[in-house]
Amino acid sequence: MVLAAVFVASVFIPRYFFAYEKPVPRDRLYPEEIMLLQEGDFILRRGVGMTSDLIAGALNESRQITHGGILVRDGSERWMVIHALSAVVSDFDGVQVQRLEEFAEAGMEGSLTVVRSRHAGFAPGGGGIASFGAELAERARFYLEKRVPFDFDFDSASSNAFYCSEFLVRTYQDVFGKDIFSYTPQGIPRFSSFFQPEYFELVLDHGNPLQEDSR
Repeated sequence: MVLAAVFVASVFIPRYFFAYEKPVPRDRLYPEEIMLLQEGDFILRRGVGMTSDLIAGALNESRQITHGGILVRDGSERWMVIHALSAVVSDFDGVQVQRLEEFAEAGMEGSLTVVRSRHAGFAPGGGGIASFGAELAERARFYLEKRVPFDFDFDSASSNAFYCSEFLVRTYQDVFGKDIFSYTPQGIPRFSSFFQPEYFELVLDHGNPLQEDSR
């Protein structure tokens, strides 16, 4: 499996080789865009390093998304992103939290996208203050507090470790109780699943207009 091979190779190749980031324009969010965000939104990007190049090539999708996370607010009401990364490309292994600005700036210019579950505004049972968006955020915090490690085996059947898209998919499935995602032949979730209009609403898109993916 190509994605697994990226991280197996890291055992033999110095970390800086994989962590190297090309000097390309980076993305950012503007204040008027930040005002559109809600807890539980999924934020997606195309990274700029060698690992991102390999992931984009392996997934071979029309939209070259290589990483994603879930938006939450911290105790000071600052926007943060909970996501899963390997220590090969990060200072911390597994599920971790990062400032929104830092997450955005790690993406290639024009790649940043935010989508929201079309059910996120409705609370379980049809009422109450809590929304599904808040439940997604709370579930992401649950995995953060558990310090779930990175899944080098790329075993989507287990919740003992997560790679990046596995974390997003598992959090969604925990809250909604169903699998609406498409997968590669090796069982890796496709980021194109987050652009299904029946399940996700596009909040903001720095890339090209949405293209229909035939997969």
